[in-house]
Order: sequence, then structure tokens, then C-alpha cells
Amino acid sequence: MNRKLIDTFLFVTLLVGIGGCGSSTPNPSQTSTPPTTTTLTTPTGAALLVNILQSATTLKSFSYTGTFGNTSNYLGSTATTTANVTGQEDITAQKVYGTYTFNQTGAPQEQFEIYDIGALEYTRFAPTSATPTGFTPGTWYKTALDATTQGYIYSNNDSILFKSAVITINGTETVNNIVCWKVTAVPDNNQLALFLISQGEISAVTDLDQPVSNVSLTAWVAQSSNLVVREVLTLTILTQGVTVNTSFDTSTTNINLAVTISLPADAANAIQTG
Repeated sequence: MNRKLIDTFLFVTLLVGIGGCGSSTPNPSQTSTPPTTTTLTTPTGAALLVNILQSATTLKSFSYTGTFGNTSNYLGSTATTTANVTGQEDITAQKVYGTYTFNQTGAPQEQFEIYDIGALEYTRFAPTSATPTGFTPGTWYKTALDATTQGYIYSNNDSILFKSAVITINGTETVNNIVCWKVTAVPDNNQLALFLISQGEISAVTDLDQPVSNVSLTAWVAQSSNLVVREVLTLTILTQGVTVNTSFDTSTTNINLAVTISLPADAANAIQTG
């Protein structure tokens, strides 16, 4: 949720001259007039939305952090899952790397790393991590990525989430040293379903028993680049009889700076799983 052009802000301190010894009158040659401060005009929500969608394709590489949570209810039973992820992505080179910590009610913690390199995804669980059935800690596994999945992975999915959304601007805030418009957004239901597919929450729109509900989306949009640098999304899904309350909180840094993502040599012997 994915990411985005870091702005550098220069703050200038003006030195106002002080008159010579015993003088109370400033030396004109040592005085200066403070510069005029330009306040950026707040755009309309509709205008900012256009800028967000147009700028989405300018994102080429970035680092990211995220916290994800699911609480599911089925036949009176509740299960909670949380995940923390950090990583990097190079969209142009089609390379992604992430490390994950995964906690689920009643289950031991899982820790793993994932490399997406072109049409293949490589996964390795930490030596001390619990694993799903059939996986061995410390062993590399690989699976093929279909064209649709690759399209979601190697792109800025904000172009999906924000398409046809209604945006309200709620002032400015600074996130990771980037001056941003803070906005609330009401996503289009169909686009939101496509976004959930891109994030692996559901596999198809038909998985939803009813439209997504209880949606809350807050985003921070860089004023200079119109790229989303943080977004917090919460919602409720009813899928195949299971109610799932989902949350995403993702941040993007090092936007369009060079990243190095290299598959470890021992992953060359990864076991094929799909």
C-alpha cells in the first residue's frame, strides 16, 4: 500500500546585522529584508485526486514499512492476525524484498523473507520460525507468479485504491520530513475490491458476500510530488460467511532513490512449490 519522491526542504536563517560598538543604529549594509513566504494554495479534493492518479506512474523505487491486521469472526469464534513488514521495491527492475513477522491467535510466531524477482517469488522462513505444513525453516522455496499478480506487485496500487474516490483535504502535516496534504478519502467500492485483490486479502470480487463496509481511509500526499507517502485503511469484509475486520498502515520513504535487491546465492537451489 504501497511509495513514493522524497522532498528536500531547505530552511534559511537570515542574519540581521548589528550596529558597531556603542551604536544603536543598524548598519544598512548589514541588514536584509526577510523573503516573502509562499503559501501553497490548497487544491480542491477533485484536483488533488487527478494529481494523485497522474503521479502514480512516476514512482519507480522506494523503501516501505507496514503494519497489517485481521480479526475474523466465524460461528462465534474469533481469530486475530497481525503482520509487520519492512522492505524495498524497484518497480523498473521488477524486484521486491521484504521481511515479515506474522502473529496469529493460538499459533507460534512466523518470521520469513520474500524476494519477488520477475516472474518468481522466493520465500525462506527464519531458522527458529514456525512454518506452515510442508515447509522447513531455513530452506528456500520458489513459486511462479502469474501475469496478473506481477502487474499488482510491480506497480503503484494507489492508482487502484484512489481511482474514482472522493477526497477531502484536512490541512497539512509533515510525514518523514515530507510536507503533505492530509486527506480523508471515500474509495469506490469496485476499486476497493480490486485493491483488496492486489493485497491478497481476497482472490476475486466474487469472494465478497456483500460490499466492503465500515471503510475509513486517511492518506498523506506529498505536496511537491502528489505521491501518497502514508495511508491508514480500515474496513470490514464479509467473505464466504466469515466477517473480517482489516487494517493497513503503510509508509513509504527513499522515494525514487537507488535500491539494491539481490537474490541470495543459496536461493538458486530453491524448491519449486508452484
